[in-house]
Amino acid sequence: MSQKEEIRNSVILISNLRKRDKERYEAKINTINETIKKVSEIETQMNTHWYGISNCMRILNETIEKRFNLLEGEIRSQDLIDTKKLLKKLINLYKSVEEISFNPVLKKKIDDKENEHLLKPSEIFKRGDLR
Repeated sequence: MSQKEEIRNSVILISNLRKRDKERYEAKINTINETIKKVSEIETQMNTHWYGISNCMRILNETIEKRFNLLEGEIRSQDLIDTKKLLKKLINLYKSVEEISFNPVLKKKIDDKENEHLLKPSEIFKRGDLR
């Protein structure tokens, strides 16, 4: 082979390599562009959904705030204090009733009833039942 042919083959080889590099470069650029496009689509969808979620959360927050303010307005602190005092009185009354032992009272009542029906001989004559 002559020197011309070698140079010519070298130029063809270099040209083929550049063509392949250019094709690979273009393929990489296309892949990157497609990736960027997909990421942009995902970002758009996320922004759309995020706006919806954010809007729902804002509405929920406002609703909770309104209901809390309404509830807070309905409950007056003096009413709570009065209710607390009344409950304490009821608890104390319950405790005092609980502490009372009814056994001695019932026993005395039963004894009184039994003694009422049992008459002593001296009482029979006093009443005049045997005459």
